[in-house]
Amino acid sequence: MKEIYFGKGEIVFNEGDEGNIFFQVRDGKAGVYVNYKKENEIKLTDVVAGQYFGELAVIESTPRSTTVVSESGVNVIEISGTSLSEYFSEQPDKIIAIINNIGDRIRDLSNEYSEAKSVLKSIEENSANKSNESFIKKIQK
Repeated sequence: MKEIYFGKGEIVFNEGDEGNIFFQVRDGKAGVYVNYKKENEIKLTDVVAGQYFGELAVIESTPRSTTVVSESGVNVIEISGTSLSEYFSEQPDKIIAIINNIGDRIRDLSNEYSEAKSVLKSIEENSANKSNESFIKKIQK
């Protein structure tokens, strides 16, 4: 484990990168994006002090699904996948912290999904326009 500082605007990792390291934010804030710097860029969330990011790529041994960018300057602790057992042996409470972190993200995504479904249903119910039906079906897919 080591502490690293990323200045404002610096990329911590890119979507598609190999995921053999994850991070815990010590202080500052980082933004999590899909399609970063592309026309269809979407900011998914911010990660702040105490939160983890990048852990799923390490756990699942998959490429990164997002790009993470330092928003304000951010200090992070870097935790390598190879030292994961040692990290958890020395700090077993971190297992619960990571599980809680993942659970919070799943809950947030579920809430956003429910809200989006509700908005689509409202549009569908109030729409007499056939072109909106096609649009709604595309979004639902």
